[in-house]
Amino acid sequence: NGRSKMTLSNDELSAVKESLQREISLRKQKEKECERLTLALQAKTAELEKCIYTISHDLRSPLLTIAGFANFMEIDAADGNLVRVKSDAQHIQNAIDKMNNLLEKLLCLSRIGRVDNVPEAVSMEALAREAVVQVSGLITKAGIRVEIHADMPVVFVDKKRYFQVMHTLIDNAVRYMGSQPEPHVETGARIDGEETICYVRDNGIGIELCNRDKIFNFCEMRNDKTGCSSMGLAVAKRIIELHGGRIWVESGGEGQGILSKKHGKRSFIEAQILMDTQFC
Repeated sequence: NGRSKMTLSNDELSAVKESLQREISLRKQKEKECERLTLALQAKTAELEKCIYTISHDLRSPLLTIAGFANFMEIDAADGNLVRVKSDAQHIQNAIDKMNNLLEKLLCLSRIGRVDNVPEAVSMEALAREAVVQVSGLITKAGIRVEIHADMPVVFVDKKRYFQVMHTLIDNAVRYMGSQPEPHVETGARIDGEETICYVRDNGIGIELCNRDKIFNFCEMRNDKTGCSSMGLAVAKRIIELHGGRIWVESGGEGQGILSKKHGKRSFIEAQILMDTQFC
């Protein structure tokens, strides 16, 4: 037919084959990555839906309180009962404060990763002591013994953000102590292989196994007694991860944060929240 046939040498055929194999492998990798991103997006979408529901519920509660006591205030004012009017106004103010606190935490959560302070050398021990001062009122009222170890490292981080983390962990340890007769909160550090891990440990009420991951997601974990979400821990988790670290919880389970006796010595059933990051 007048056409010349093109023939390839064995080396050329091998090169073409290898090129095709690389292309197929690359496409498979891209497909897997696309699948991973799709699943991650679906998970984020589901989380967002839960967040919207949680936020709506948390905002509706103080609004209902305000509406109810505004109605009571109108009735009490008409009756000339100034004592009740003052009480109604206080309930309304409390509801406003609760709503404002929720909105401030939402704004804080949205800003993390977008508004950062310049990293600096920060003593974790100093942050722990500063955080304890901030919650000293609750500590004194509950008669909690606080122990801060001097072996905590100096880290190169955003100081303001890391103070938020330490404050949140200590504040949670104090608030969820329960009816422990000998309440105790401890901060320190330990070496685990090549990692230095800072911790906040308490002998409080403990956490159920099924809730250990949920406590860092304010859209899922709620406290039935206080009506509060775990937004503070969600913020702490995001701060730690943005610094390249990790945060998790260890607990013997609900009701097992109590003080126990072992071999004649006092020991704690661990209910720790631990974190690691880049050290100086």
